This record gives sequence, structure tokens and C-alpha cells, in this order.
Amino acid sequence: MLSKKINHGRIKPKAYKDKNYLSYMHNSGKTCLVCGSNNIELHHVKTKILTDRDDSRIVPLCPNHHRGKYSPHGFDLKQFYEDYPLDYLLKESKRHYDEYKHD
Repeated sequence: MLSKKINHGRIKPKAYKDKNYLSYMHNSGKTCLVCGSNNIELHHVKTKILTDRDDSRIVPLCPNHHRGKYSPHGFDLKQFYEDYPLDYLLKESKRHYDEYKHD
């Protein structure tokens, strides 16, 4: 379900937030995919085709691996995606979402 938000004169679709799933991800002992830290943030996996922030496509990353130099949002994002390709991140996000749906 998408809601619409007016943004600078444009109508922009806003991604549906599944608050129950986000809470599950934060409170079910998930760890960073890179280092195993239990201090996690949730990264929305996007591709050239899948550009929306769909909550079913999230992976747990620690703050350093989410927003640090070696991260999908950092200076070394090319290296990050070489080590953790999009197909791997999408597979992991699907695995987490499937676990949630079966709990």
C-alpha cells in the first residue's frame, strides 16, 4: 500500500511501513551481516529497478557497516557491494522476512 505525499509541488509515493516487522528485526537477536555485532540498524536494500524503501527488503547492519566508510552509504560502497553483492543482500532480506512470516 502506498500513500501519497506532496513534496515541493510533486506527488511522491511513500513506502508502506510494516512497524511489526521492523520491531521484530530489532528485537529478535539479529546481528550485523558483516561483523556479527548485535547493535544493529536496518538497511533497505535497493537496486536500479527496486528503488523504493520496501520494509520486506531490509538487512541488519551495525552502525559502522550501515553508515561508516565501508558501508552501502559510505566512501567504500563499491568495495562493500563487491564483498556483499546485491543478490546476496536480497537473499538475506528474503530469508529474514520469511522467518518473520512463519513465526
